[in-house]
Amino acid sequence: MINSKAEAEVVKNLDFQIRQVDARNILVVADYPNEGHVEVAYQLKDLLRTYYDRDVRVVDLSENKKHLVNSELTFFVNEVKRNPQSNRIYEGNVDAAIIVRSKRSVGHNKKRYVSDLIKDANLPVLGLILNQV
Repeated sequence: MINSKAEAEVVKNLDFQIRQVDARNILVVADYPNEGHVEVAYQLKDLLRTYYDRDVRVVDLSENKKHLVNSELTFFVNEVKRNPQSNRIYEGNVDAAIIVRSKRSVGHNKKRYVSDLIKDANLPVLGLILNQV
């Protein structure tokens, strides 16, 4: 998401998808550590506020926050562990997911353990975002 036209298109499509499934709690995941999914969640939060005046909070699940303030939308950022088999998805009240990829996780032969967990949980995927930072 580099220029404002591209940002506007991404956030427009995401907002449409959020409204389609009436999502309030969205899980932001990546298949590999350090793909920037925390940063993407914060950037999406800012874009949704800028373009659509949406109240969004980001909860980084790796920080084990217990007290959550009420808001219109919540992005839960899933912790990604180095050992793929030890990864689990957040089992709270989640309506949909956003999957973040980076250059190292794009390709046909890549293992996508967390994405498979999302599919197994039958969570609607609102979008697949390529983080190029």
